[in-house]
Formats: sequence, structure tokens, C-alpha cells
Amino acid sequence: MEVDKLLLEDWSKTTLGYYLGEVERVGEDVATSFYNQSDLSRVKNCELMIIGINPGAGCLFSQWGQKDHALSNSDFLYRGNPCFQGLSDKEIIYEMSQKYDKDKKRYGWDLWKKIHKMLGYAGKGELLEKLDRFVLTNMIFFGTDKENQIPKGVNKEKCAEQTIELISILQPKVVLLLGSQSRKLFDRVSENKLEVLVPNSMYHCMSGKSHVLAIKHTAYYYSSIEMELIGKTIGYILDHSEEIINKECIYASYIKEDIIRFEKMIQSKRKVKTDGNPINEKEEKQLTIQTLDGKIKAGGKLKETEFFKLLKAKINPNGADSCALFYRGKLLNYEYYTQRPANGKYINSKDTIAIDILIENGEYVIRVGTRRNNPDITRELAIAIDGEFRPGNTDVTVSHWHVHKKMPLSIDCDEMVRIMNELLTKVKAYRDK
Repeated sequence: MEVDKLLLEDWSKTTLGYYLGEVERVGEDVATSFYNQSDLSRVKNCELMIIGINPGAGCLFSQWGQKDHALSNSDFLYRGNPCFQGLSDKEIIYEMSQKYDKDKKRYGWDLWKKIHKMLGYAGKGELLEKLDRFVLTNMIFFGTDKENQIPKGVNKEKCAEQTIELISILQPKVVLLLGSQSRKLFDRVSENKLEVLVPNSMYHCMSGKSHVLAIKHTAYYYSSIEMELIGKTIGYILDHSEEIINKECIYASYIKEDIIRFEKMIQSKRKVKTDGNPINEKEEKQLTIQTLDGKIKAGGKLKETEFFKLLKAKINPNGADSCALFYRGKLLNYEYYTQRPANGKYINSKDTIAIDILIENGEYVIRVGTRRNNPDITRELAIAIDGEFRPGNTDVTVSHWHVHKKMPLSIDCDEMVRIMNELLTKVKAYRDK
């Protein structure tokens, strides 16, 4: 069904007014930049709508280069991501799908590439190559490096209601929700609630005439088995969008064998060791170190994801409140909570200290910052650990981050571990002072 452009334009104006109202309510030095991803003027017949929790980059609204444009142009959200304005459809798809740019410095969009691969299992990959047939957007338009940095005070439910209204206008055959936070927020504001479709993988419900399918975020690791299962499920729903979709019909369809294969994989992961005792976290780390160090000693070369996994196993977290791998295992994050009520434990807050290891422009980068993206607090922290503040200056590590160190991709894993152990010791001392 061809979309109603007048309704889209009205939605864009109303939603822009709402977001500007939120900025005024919470303050320009708390709210962040915001935008919609897809250029809605290009959409004709939306078959697939992909929704994340929020854009993965942003800055304070008061410091935003697009601030005046957003304030003065009622079609700001209608025209989508400012980075893509002025580009042709072909150029936008190239930006999303490329592995590197012409200077060999930047990756394309992992999200696009992973979903494109999923759809390829069902012979539907070309759907993601036509901007008039799919829409990419978010439950919340305020942009942050991480979803837990969404400004406090923002009414997430009201933001999500604007996106659900967009679903009702576009009426896509399939809405693909990415990540548990998107799924939970959708459930809080939607009349229909998501139900398990395939255990450990997918949830499903209806939103008007659209099938909503919720999966893990594409930043997390996916086995090829699960990617194939999800891709074929999306393909099945696209081909049977007028029919009732539930667990029973999916298990009775041609996807049945893929579900069985996925379930066997899940069961194998849950098996205990041969002595009958579950593997604990310490034993799992030792097994990771033994396996990957063994690969290195045998002359093998670790994949990027294996290198980060080995780092996580070897680095002493030194009291960090959280440690996790993100973005398909290519970003290792440590966090130290900084707020502590009287006689209480440290608690999570907007000033939580974040330490990331990632690959950027062909080298490893260790960056330090705060969840609030506050350059003043980051500067104080940087001076305490490094004697100076070295702000980032790239598309990924922007100016509110402190660049602790850059290293070649050839660096030895144990040397990286030594550097990180020293850094975490300093950060903990700063936090505990």
C-alpha cells in the first residue's frame, strides 16, 4: 500500500514540536541532539520498518551544529538523518553497506549489513537496497553513544508513542524491533503485547495491520544458525502478512527444521561439563585463555572478536561495576559507578565513568568518558589519570571523550592487558578518592 505523504508530513511536524518541547522542558544542556534516520519523502510502499532504541551518536542540544536547522525547519524529521541529505538513494545504500570508505578509515553500518545478511537467507536481501521499501528509525530520537545515556527526565514513553504513530501511518508488513530495551518500551506503550514466537530468539505481536518481530540488537553476537532462522522468519511473514502468525503456524511451516537446529544449538550451550558440574565464570575465563593463547602459540592469528574476548578474560576488572562486550564483540566496555549515598554502595548514575577499547581508523583506541558525556567531568578525570585532557576528534570518539591511548593492531595482547590494568587501577583510585 502506498503511504500517505500528507499524513507523514503532519506526523513529522507534530513530532518535531514534541521533541523541541522536551528539549525546552529538560534543558538544552541536558537534552541531546535528535533526528529520524530515514528520509520519509523517499518512502513509497514500506514493507519493512526497523526500529532501534535510539541513534548511536549525539551531543548536547546546546552544542549541536544542526540546532538552528531543527528549530527553523518544520520538515526536519521528515527529511531524516542530516548526514544523508543531498545524497542519492544509491549513495545512501553505499554508505550503509560499505566495509570502508574511500580513505579506508570508516566502517559502514553493521546494523544494515547484518539484517541484509539475515534477509538474504530468505532471498529478500534486495529489500534493504531500496529506500522506498524500508524505513529505519528509533523508539527515541535523542542520540547517545549508548542507550543507557538517554537524558534523564526525557519521557521515553511519550517518545515511543510518536514512533508507534509512525507505524500506523506507514503500515509496514513487518516491524523489526532491535534489542531488549526497544522491546520493553514497546510493550509499555502498545495496546498489544509481544509474546514469545521462538524461545531465546524472537517475540511477536500485531500493531494495527503490521507484524511486530522483536529480536536481540544487531550489536550483539549472532550465530549463523540464528541469523538464518530470523531471516527466514521475516521472509515467511512478508509472504504471509495477511495471515495470522503465531508460534503454532511458525513451527508448522517450512522454518520448522531451522527452529529445531537452533534449539539443538541452545541445548548444547547449556550442557554441563563431563563431570556434571556447571562451568563457573572463573573456569570459563580460564578456558577462553587456554583456547585462544593456544591458538596464538600454534602460530594462528586471532580474529578481532577473539582478541577482544581474550582481553576480557585476562584484564583484571579491578572493582569495575560492569564489564561487557558490545557491537558484535568489537568494543570492550568497563564502567565505574560514582554516586554513593551515605553508608551505601556505589550506584549507577549519569556521571558513571566509562572506559572503552575499540578499533578506530585502523588502530586500537582506549577512551575514557562519562555516561552524561560531560566534558568538564571527563577533563578532570583525564588530568587525574594522564595529566592532560586529550579530546577525541573523530566521528566515533567525539570531543566529550578523553583519548587515553592509541595502539597499532599488531600490539601484543598481554601488553594491552598491562596498559588496561594500569588504567583501571587509576580510574578506581580516582573514583574512590
